[in-house]
Amino acid sequence: MADYVEVLPDPGRALSQLFTYRLPARLADRVEPGSQVLVPFGPRTVAGVVAALRDSSDRTDLKEVEAVLEGGSILSEDALPLAAWIAERYLCELGEAIRLFIPHGGRYRIARSFRLTGEELPPSLRSHREARAVLQALEAAGKPVSHGALRRLLPAPRLSRLLQLLKSHQVIEETAALRPPAVRQRRVRLVAAADREAAERYCREAPKRAAKRVACLRAALQEGALPPAELARRAGVSASVVNALVKAG
Repeated sequence: MADYVEVLPDPGRALSQLFTYRLPARLADRVEPGSQVLVPFGPRTVAGVVAALRDSSDRTDLKEVEAVLEGGSILSEDALPLAAWIAERYLCELGEAIRLFIPHGGRYRIARSFRLTGEELPPSLRSHREARAVLQALEAAGKPVSHGALRRLLPAPRLSRLLQLLKSHQVIEETAALRPPAVRQRRVRLVAAADREAAERYCREAPKRAAKRVACLRAALQEGALPPAELARRAGVSASVVNALVKAG
């Protein structure tokens, strides 16, 4: 089994450099090229795509893969070389090319949760007040506890280090999954002729100086409800003409 992995962090970003991470033994049989994993990247924890497995590394200061993402699609064998070809052919970053093969274009939220494994706390940590607080919270819950809930116990940097320590002693186990980005409702303003007969009469009787308003009303009668900018574009008038008609009712 491989001890190291080459990872492209935060797929979808304009990155081409691969980063080497240590692969814990508990995750080794779940990782293959194309897997999506959770890795530390600067001050953040991000999803990453495994590009290759390695048996050795010259570096001794490598960070560790934190979890294998559940629900994260495993890219096909052809996806990575094809993404590399796209990046070279179209002069873009590898991360931008891989975005084409990932649901939601690489945009995601990470849902992280932790649970007890049943292993006893090692003697070296039994006097660790913060470790005991986290373990008591997990035990009291009786089910996996989200990362957000645990952040109420400790500041984020200290919690991250503590969770990593507890995982290294196999006292807790992490589950991580990708979630699509939250979708917010968006209101779209539409405008249309309020009174069709009145609008048609205005188009027939309006003086020549009102030609732009007439063009706008005719477009509204023909096209129906449209966003103001689109109505202005189709009528060949400025947005101020549309706004003036809206104000006039």
